[in-house]
Amino acid sequence: SGEGIFGIVDGYPADAPGVPRDLLAAIEAKCASWRWRLTERADRLARIHGDFHPFNVIVGPRGELRWLDASRGCAGDPADDLTAMAVNFVFFALASPGSWQHGFAPLWHAFFREYLETTGDQEVLAVAPPYFAWRALVVANPAWYPAVAPELRERLLGFVVETLDR
Repeated sequence: SGEGIFGIVDGYPADAPGVPRDLLAAIEAKCASWRWRLTERADRLARIHGDFHPFNVIVGPRGELRWLDASRGCAGDPADDLTAMAVNFVFFALASPGSWQHGFAPLWHAFFREYLETTGDQEVLAVAPPYFAWRALVVANPAWYPAVAPELRERLLGFVVETLDR
């Protein structure tokens, strides 16, 4: 259905600017190797939102957070929701050079610190890379985000490669 890493890659046009085909192939190969690291972690499954990103969160009149579009919610790894939100810090920072150090990095660290302190889920850091790959492949995909500059796509996919290699 186009979901998941391989389906997302299949949705990339063959001539997508800033997205060399060999880079997509390398990302797919790295993700396939992650499959075997994750198969023993079925105990991590929990109810997740499934499409948790900044545009699906609103602030109510008393400052309370509300979530939209939870129709994709299912059993999954919480790393999916965590990385779906967190990849936006990277995405927007890459789109605004110089904004990481004093803008997005403090938000990134606060977001992860709050998650880790609240849940105690330190294991999420060990399973997050393929989820970051999936979410970054989505926001770098010209089918859904046609206005993203080619150099931003390439830098975002570079983040994917680095993350999968760690």
